[in-house]
Amino acid sequence: DISGIRLARIVREMSCYIFTPIIFIGTLEDPEKILYNQCCCFDYYKMEYHDDDMKISIGKALEFKTPQTRRDTFVYRCEKELRFIEVKDVVYIECANQKMKIFLQQGQIVELPYMTCKSVLQNIGDSTLVQCARGVIVNSIYIRSVDKGNKLINLSIHQLSLGLGEKY
Repeated sequence: DISGIRLARIVREMSCYIFTPIIFIGTLEDPEKILYNQCCCFDYYKMEYHDDDMKISIGKALEFKTPQTRRDTFVYRCEKELRFIEVKDVVYIECANQKMKIFLQQGQIVELPYMTCKSVLQNIGDSTLVQCARGVIVNSIYIRSVDKGNKLINLSIHQLSLGLGEKY
């Protein structure tokens, strides 16, 4: 099964994960060519590995510092599969009633299990997404104007206005 290799290739294509250590556990006969050369794998173990060896590898991987940069994608899991949404395509996000709705530039709505605004912002890191009200995150690139008197954020897309919370 090479789904882990496919995932590693996808991860390596994202600039913020180019130097993130990846440790594989598998049954490949010749892992050097694929894992080390193509996926820049940190370490590889056959299925029968010693816990002490694995602990040493994980310890070394945790010492490896990767530069913190802005993430351009929001990553989520859907039916045992990782999916990605480009942050530039996100207009705004609503987190309420045990659901999270991501409203995209093209008009689609992606509905996911509930996440707090705080965890969404942590997932994406330093990006153009900002919280504007309780349970609402807006992409600042789509803000046309802010009407503080009426507590509204007017968006430059789809003629939308969002409420502006007291402390945001």
